[in-house]
Amino acid sequence: IGLRLNWKVTLFSVFFLCVFVRLGFWQLEREAEKVELLQQQAVRINQAPTVLEEAAKRDSDDIHLAPLRTRGEYDSSRVFLLDNRVLEGVVGYEVLVPFRETASGLWMLVNRGFVPMGRTRDTVPDIPVLVPGEVNLLGEVYVADYPSLPGANVAATLDDLTVVQVADPTVISGIAGETFFVHLVRLSIEDAHALPRHWPVTVMQPETHRGYAVQWFLMALAVTAAWLAFTVSDSRSRSRTESKEEALS
Repeated sequence: IGLRLNWKVTLFSVFFLCVFVRLGFWQLEREAEKVELLQQQAVRINQAPTVLEEAAKRDSDDIHLAPLRTRGEYDSSRVFLLDNRVLEGVVGYEVLVPFRETASGLWMLVNRGFVPMGRTRDTVPDIPVLVPGEVNLLGEVYVADYPSLPGANVAATLDDLTVVQVADPTVISGIAGETFFVHLVRLSIEDAHALPRHWPVTVMQPETHRGYAVQWFLMALAVTAAWLAFTVSDSRSRSRTESKEEALS
């Protein structure tokens, strides 16, 4: 039988077919981006560690996740708590501490990792103490685009600690009255002063994007199949109706 199109159903089907196909290819593009990101991380992890003075001279795109190994001293008198962190379902803070590199005299802001919140928000969390004096530091440079939050430069105090809403070293420089390296330094888990953490390179793995792409393409296939089934059924129904009308005339 000849197919007779219902234009409303056809336009509806074509629209969603295009949407689902585009979303499928977008997920494949995201998969490729994540693969490239993980490859870059693998390359940078294997790079020779740099010191802060050298890292400060490199471009942001080239320094993200690069290993950093240096020596200096923490300033335990100025500890910052990054608010609203969660680790394995536990609410708490990430501990940010200024660190001065001995060789260059430059300051950086170091993220040690996570500590649980106290019994109430007015309770000082239990933070493992830092070894006084000069120590070795092993970490990685973390480059991020920090959101422009209203009141991000306004800090609260918890005993002798400062609670902040964003880990942007530029913002915290204004609060601390010290000029920090523009990028945060995250301690390596191998560092003696590291705390628990969950810092994945990417929240969603490449294979997850591939799975979503398959789902979108299957939905596009389902739309096509539904359109075809409806069109065939509708065409047959119209043909039978026309045949009856011809027989009666």
